Amino acid sequence: MVKQVIIKSSLILFLITMLIFGIVQILFRTQEYFQISDFQYLLATSVSNAFIITSIYAIVAAYNMLTQTKKQQLSFFKVFGLCFSPGVIAGFLSLAVIFLIFNNYFPEGVEQLKNEYLDYSLLQYKNEASYEEAAKIINSDAVRNTNILNSRTFILASLIIVFFNFSLGLMMAFLWKVKTTPTKR
Repeated sequence: MVKQVIIKSSLILFLITMLIFGIVQILFRTQEYFQISDFQYLLATSVSNAFIITSIYAIVAAYNMLTQTKKQQLSFFKVFGLCFSPGVIAGFLSLAVIFLIFNNYFPEGVEQLKNEYLDYSLLQYKNEASYEEAAKIINSDAVRNTNILNSRTFILASLIIVFFNFSLGLMMAFLWKVKTTPTKR
């Protein structure tokens, strides 16, 4: 029963993640639909990753915990697995598919993200005394031509996915434990 919930939740999270990825690509990559900022693609990507996707993963973990603990008696580790596993599975699948899409079908998208990030970083130094130094570094060929879709980036992003879901799983399992532990009187 728990394995079915994990598989179903993983698939749902993967599909939602890919839907959000597609929406960001369609609506914010160009200034065709929205003209929020010169850095709107970077900002939309950052907001969707930092707030929207993480919130959805947390809501699904909480939903899994609440619905499954009502149906059956679960241990701390089963609650942890129920909250941890779907996010990790969906996160790895999403990351792999996004890397494949960017590497094989849409390499200009990752270049645009990199350039917007570098230009935004340079803009932060605009009124600083160290602007010239920062501009030399940020505009150097080594930095501008760096491939950010490499195995190192994939591993780092994977570790972030594991860490986030590990923290989420622990938090949910401890909340469940606190909720179900009888109080001493």
